[in-house]
Amino acid sequence: AAARAYTPAGSTAAYLAPVSGGTFQEGQEVAEEARLAVPAPAPEKPSAAEVDAHMTTHTPYARWCHDCVMGRGRDDRHYSAGSRQPDGVPIVQLDYCFAKFGPEDPAIPVLCAVDNVYHRSMSVWCDKKGSRDGYAVKAVTEFCRSLGFEKLILQSDSENAAVDVAHEVCSKLEGASPRTTPVASKGSNGMVERLHQHIQGMFRTMRAAMQRQYKMPIDIQHVVNPWMVRHAAWIRDRFEVDSRDGRTSYERHYGRVYGKKLVPFGETVLWKHPGPQQYKFSEHWGYGVYLGRAANNDEHILGTRVGVIRARTVRRLDEGSRYDVQLLRTMRGLPWETRASADSRRLQLGTSPTEPPAAGSPAPARVGAPAGSTAAPGNQEE
Repeated sequence: AAARAYTPAGSTAAYLAPVSGGTFQEGQEVAEEARLAVPAPAPEKPSAAEVDAHMTTHTPYARWCHDCVMGRGRDDRHYSAGSRQPDGVPIVQLDYCFAKFGPEDPAIPVLCAVDNVYHRSMSVWCDKKGSRDGYAVKAVTEFCRSLGFEKLILQSDSENAAVDVAHEVCSKLEGASPRTTPVASKGSNGMVERLHQHIQGMFRTMRAAMQRQYKMPIDIQHVVNPWMVRHAAWIRDRFEVDSRDGRTSYERHYGRVYGKKLVPFGETVLWKHPGPQQYKFSEHWGYGVYLGRAANNDEHILGTRVGVIRARTVRRLDEGSRYDVQLLRTMRGLPWETRASADSRRLQLGTSPTEPPAAGSPAPARVGAPAGSTAAPGNQEE
């Protein structure tokens, strides 16, 4: 038998002899073994050009973007093995979610819809629930019509307000029929439930970006909120790529990539008065808050002190002039209101955004129902 090395009792050598083969000597270093930890991924530093391009849409989600993390950072997700194929008759899922920034705020209904063929979407900040909100009914009707289906099913849950909207929209569309999902069956409207998450996350992202850039709070009744909700769905359709087929819903529907130029939401820009210039020696440009593009003709939408303006041409400003607090505070115009008149638009041409509003100008618009109103989610009878 091999001779054992002598190790005095109580010494380090005696303690380590069984694992060192009895050959450990005092003062000798022992190599440590350990499992290597898997570090959490750290975001890579983007280039200035990448930052500028990302800030325009905040799409796709970027781990290095603080606004994206604040607005849309989520737990690690589970990936599904497949997806349900569309039924024979296309389905448009319709459902409400509610916007609320704090315990004292009213709960504002937000109506969302998504189809199961192209996966196109829409979202509307509502003045009230149910078919009494004419703008919401019109928006859903135009959305369904834009899909181009000869027949479709407009599916909602059993909430009275959603059922009311679905029936009203179907009465205006040939070939459309309403359908109600079983009570408490969230999975039946799974696509629109996921759309809620996207709209809420993108809204938080854009609001966080605007509050950081303008250095002012945007409360629940600020006039920019309805436009932000609308723009969240607009961005999703054109820039969020589905990993299953590598296309956006816009590309799936129209067969081409959306390539129009875009300005970051909420940025102060210059817009050019459309049409022929009647007064050749007067200014043709004005200042506005950028609110996105129109869905029907891609015109730029601008918020001004006299209301919403559409323009074909806009120009970005230098970095120090892109976030004018006075203009944002005095901005007017809601999606369901008429546009600014031609005369009031001309008054804005050449006017500095920091110039105080003219005497007699209307106060900035506010949105949102007062606390305890019928817009609260607890009232399901509308």
